[in-house]
Amino acid sequence: MTKLSPLMKYQTLTYGLSIQQGLVVDPKIVFFSGGTALREVASCLTQYTKNATYLITPFDSGGSSAVLRQAFSMPAVGDLRSRLISLADRTSPEYKEKIFLFEYRLPKQASSKALLDEMCQLRDGNHPMMYHFSNVTLQFVKEEIRFFLTQLPEGFDLSGASIGNILLTSRYLQENRDLFAAVTFFSHWLGSKGVVRPLIDANIHLCVQLENGEIYIGQHRFTGKKDSQVSSPIRKIWFSKSLDKVELAVLKADTFICEYIHSADLICFPMGSFFSSVVANLLPVGIAEAICNTCCPKVFIPNLNNDPELFGLSLKEQIQYLGYILRSGEAKQNIYPDIILVDRNTNNYPGGIPYKWLIRNGIELISTELITKTYAPYFDPQKICQTLIQILNRNVYNITQSTMNNSYC
Repeated sequence: MTKLSPLMKYQTLTYGLSIQQGLVVDPKIVFFSGGTALREVASCLTQYTKNATYLITPFDSGGSSAVLRQAFSMPAVGDLRSRLISLADRTSPEYKEKIFLFEYRLPKQASSKALLDEMCQLRDGNHPMMYHFSNVTLQFVKEEIRFFLTQLPEGFDLSGASIGNILLTSRYLQENRDLFAAVTFFSHWLGSKGVVRPLIDANIHLCVQLENGEIYIGQHRFTGKKDSQVSSPIRKIWFSKSLDKVELAVLKADTFICEYIHSADLICFPMGSFFSSVVANLLPVGIAEAICNTCCPKVFIPNLNNDPELFGLSLKEQIQYLGYILRSGEAKQNIYPDIILVDRNTNNYPGGIPYKWLIRNGIELISTELITKTYAPYFDPQKICQTLIQILNRNVYNITQSTMNNSYC
């Protein structure tokens, strides 16, 4: 085992890092993610910092999100809702009631009339979920539902609809179709212990091209849910204005999104759907450049053998693809993450660990216990959080190979 000594260079690079008694306090960690895979990690990380920022992809084109997107020509809000729930203040007097409402879904099998009747119950404050709210919260929810119902197009399918998604949509429409404003509003309403931001505010879809030449438009068609698993490796990914045909879209990252990246003490490319959650987050113009120009550790936590989007791709190829995407306009070679964080059971990774290749490219490999009996076969969120904090504190254990001479810039 290689033991790391404290790295003075690192402390000089992270100018805004708050350190007390040799430990990082409330570090600014930026995650490029989707919704589900990082849910428990986000909740757990609130024990360590309130300064984590989650840049979320709003491209989901399936399920109830698709119904809202079609009806209102808007980005997807489901993953944003999921992250807001993870970060909600659990000490709030109405925490349980708000989260129950935000997570509640209308029945899938009920008639259109029954579904509309239930929405009207919410609008009028007569629904059982509304009984324990304070008067202020009750009036707010009633008004949000009332407004949404006034905007409901004829024939809108409410079956399986998420009330949290409906509330976000209602606020989005009232904020003059400003998704950033809607998410910020509900961040305050839920007392979020962290920052949640959509990557972009645009009604855009994902396209991928497979190695066999096939092209899929829409995240739901290639992400591996239900019958959408790809049968050939994904080689290209880009944005499309349309879900029906390829209409190339070039998006530029908002300045404040880049500012979150520039102020980061650590940047994480976490486990999750590799292409639709992680890589898609890096596509807007300005994101890759901001990452490359930020002086902090960039950590990649690769998936285990359980991501359908990674069909036919080894761990080495994943890192190479990230390097290709992160290459800035002026760079003459790929820019790789500084650190690859893996579970100590290295048999979990497609193609194995490319030890020699990592050494040649100056990439640090950290191998530690990330899967415990409680969470197997998935990552233990507490272990993920502890290790990220230890990386910042430079007290990481069980390192199988380290390269300390590489710069984080």
